[in-house]
Amino acid sequence: MSRLRIYALFGDDGRYAGRVSSDEKHEMHFSSYSFDNLVERAGTDSIRVRRSRIDRVLDEMEEFDAVFSDSPDLMLLHYVRRKRKMRPMPWLVNEVDRFKTAGLVRRFVEDHYGEDPLAGVLQAGEVLWFTIVSGLDGYYRKMGIPAENIFYLPMARSSIGFFLPELIGTQDRDTTESPVSRIDCPISPGAILAIGSHERDYACLAEALSGTEKTAEIVCNLSLYRDRPAGPLIWHDSMPAEEYLEGIRRASMVILPLRPVDRALGQMSCALPMRLGKAIIATQMPSLSAHLQNGESGLTYPAGDAEALRVCILRLAADGEERSRLGAAAAHRERELSEMAEEAIDKILERLTGLKA
Repeated sequence: MSRLRIYALFGDDGRYAGRVSSDEKHEMHFSSYSFDNLVERAGTDSIRVRRSRIDRVLDEMEEFDAVFSDSPDLMLLHYVRRKRKMRPMPWLVNEVDRFKTAGLVRRFVEDHYGEDPLAGVLQAGEVLWFTIVSGLDGYYRKMGIPAENIFYLPMARSSIGFFLPELIGTQDRDTTESPVSRIDCPISPGAILAIGSHERDYACLAEALSGTEKTAEIVCNLSLYRDRPAGPLIWHDSMPAEEYLEGIRRASMVILPLRPVDRALGQMSCALPMRLGKAIIATQMPSLSAHLQNGESGLTYPAGDAEALRVCILRLAADGEERSRLGAAAAHRERELSEMAEEAIDKILERLTGLKA
């Protein structure tokens, strides 16, 4: 059987644009475009579309068996395809913020064309949805998505491997080969490491470290943090997968200082160090509640609370046994989540393949 070829509007600031990542069942072909490339923000609650880019994406889609995107991309492109009477396209959708961003598209279509595109995507039989946050599938069913078309897909080895097979392949090699790494990496052995680019509160981390004589190293897309907070922070730009994973492996602990936004975030940055058995400190967020239980599989602190974050950092810095205990529990929990995700992925691939046929 030939691999299912999926056109991925992945975004992530173009890091994966033009790349192909594959395993034995499917290929992910990463587009150069995502929602932020297809529209122009006109204030905080409206958009203008970039028609030439939309045309280019629609043309590129025709070469593939299915599409993967977030819900705003779906609502925009699905509506245009339907109006142009193009063939129904099997589509896998990551819904991350209860249609908040997709609502921008909905308002644009209502204002300009007098139609509501939401019902068209909710009821479309070729569209499959997933949420990475536990307990939200009921919310989306109430919105009108058929129960058989919504999946809970926590980010863990299996699900990350579905979207980025080569990243997990690299981590698999790192965890099975010699514990003495030969990979060059700028992260110091035993570092306090903070990771992630989107909606990170690195100012809170800087405040937490102030006066502790501790320093944290940060790996993120530096173009998103041109105004960087002062403090005991060492900044590193995004790295190739091998270096990034080696940096996590070298760290004594991993910190995810998240902003309290109403969207799912931080799961991939959490799952990768969990799998490597790292002690993790993270902001209390609904999107991480299935991954980290405070004091059991990690430490959590209230958003923006620098003092609480400081207490967590000093607690782990002073207690190697505690780091080991939390890291082992995190690795165990990641395996559980990966098993859940694997079951969902098998069903999703079966459905997408059937829709392609």
